[in-house]
Amino acid sequence: MEIAIVMHRLSKSRGGAEGWTTRLIQWLHKQSHSVHLVSSQEPTYEVAQCVDRLTLYPKCNRFAFSRLVSDDFDRSHIDVVHDMGFGYRCDLFQPHSGSQKALDEAHAKSYFGLARIGFEIRRRLGPRKRKLASLAERQFRQLSTRFLAVSQRVADDLVRFHEVPRERIHVIHNGVDTQLFSPAMRQTNRSIARQQLRADDTDFLILCVAHKHQLKGVSNLIKMLHSPSNSKIHLVVVGGQRQHPQERAIHQNRVTFVGVCDDVMPFYAAADLFVLLTDYDACSLTVLEAMACGLPVITTLANGASELIKDQHEGLLLSSSTDVPALIKSVETCRCDSLRNFLGRNARQRVMQHSLESNFAAIENIYREIAFKSRMAA
Repeated sequence: MEIAIVMHRLSKSRGGAEGWTTRLIQWLHKQSHSVHLVSSQEPTYEVAQCVDRLTLYPKCNRFAFSRLVSDDFDRSHIDVVHDMGFGYRCDLFQPHSGSQKALDEAHAKSYFGLARIGFEIRRRLGPRKRKLASLAERQFRQLSTRFLAVSQRVADDLVRFHEVPRERIHVIHNGVDTQLFSPAMRQTNRSIARQQLRADDTDFLILCVAHKHQLKGVSNLIKMLHSPSNSKIHLVVVGGQRQHPQERAIHQNRVTFVGVCDDVMPFYAAADLFVLLTDYDACSLTVLEAMACGLPVITTLANGASELIKDQHEGLLLSSSTDVPALIKSVETCRCDSLRNFLGRNARQRVMQHSLESNFAAIENIYREIAFKSRMAA
């Protein structure tokens, strides 16, 4: 099949969706599909080797790109157009971050008092927010488009906020590279990784990978460190800002802010526990990566990835990102070696059912269905 992949930019440093899309392109190429990449950024060498055709629009913001890819792109020789959340004319639309309305609703709850009022004003009156809302209206009103939701939570949000017909929504949870992210990788790299973080054998190392710290509950993770029972905990935050001078001063060497990092592998290897206190996540890839590594996970029910976790079996689930006492209790529970091993083994087994290969194969089946119906209608 001739498959067009629409992605504004394919930079690994921008987030999980870009890395996932890169792997999808590589997989499609291996399956002998003809891949047509539509972007506003030159692809990396590894992507370029798997692309048969490239439509490269001039470097532009997402709104200009949306118009170009929707109105100017020639679809005449394409079997399926798979848009990763940017345009408004495609066969399969995949909003990797879920619904912007749902995200804004969750984001507003992370502010209090005057800060929340300020956020609401910016959301309703800010030019960029209004443009995003207008674009989303066009995207979710596509009459014949299929929608790919990475969790049931996202599917429900598309129905609730955008009135997308449920029968046009396919739910396929994110997949993870279970060979790259593995317990064997952790075991091989653990000692060196912990040395680099200056963590000794008695330190209990908690990892959080998050770019938007406020939305991902980083401040509540730091509050947890105030508990006397958590004196030997070392918190490592990968992604987002690197410098947090006030927090460094309060906790001295107990918090490490790594900032944006291309390779998270050493941090998974060094960690004893992965925690993501998100207020909204479509289906966190970092949680699935941690589970694939055999790491026990604590996350919230606001995370679409929680649909793959049975509480106290593959991980621990919290109802709220702000319930610090519940977080402290969960962390204390996970300091038991036997329980961590139990949760980690079960987590690994669970995500083995959600490998990248099975993820991509399920999407390929949707492509075939779309292409078949298009040929029948022609």
